[in-house]
Amino acid sequence: IFRVSTSWDFVTHVSGCKVLGLEDGWNGNSLQYMVGPRWTHRTGGRWNPHTEFLIGGQRVVHERVNYQLREWLLSNSSPRDNPQRLYEQYARRVDAHGLALLAGAGVDVKLNEALALRVAKVDYQRSWIGAPQRDLNQGIRFSTGFILRMGTW
Repeated sequence: IFRVSTSWDFVTHVSGCKVLGLEDGWNGNSLQYMVGPRWTHRTGGRWNPHTEFLIGGQRVVHERVNYQLREWLLSNSSPRDNPQRLYEQYARRVDAHGLALLAGAGVDVKLNEALALRVAKVDYQRSWIGAPQRDLNQGIRFSTGFILRMGTW
């Protein structure tokens, strides 16, 4: 977070997660990277509500590994064999990239100059990607936690 003025910040956001609920033999992950403005109502008191609008991208990777073929290939390969070529024989990897947006609002309570508690934050996320196994194009996220505030308070 980079402070632009008393109420406005420039936010960078990077997050990721493992994708659950895929078909048997598949695994996957998702990565989001976004930037944008955040407005915070700084009253001088302990409570600080905020809203933000971020834009960036999302990358989803799905992979299917044939573990039996993998074991056979690795046990019958020589040290001179190219590991990437072996991987391409036993695994199928699908990458999808696309535009992503996030709009959210939340409230923090300042515990002291360096620590705050995020009481609640709700975000709506939307992306435009063609994920091969599951529709990951929109969702609502609720979060809470501690905020470590560094720099000028």
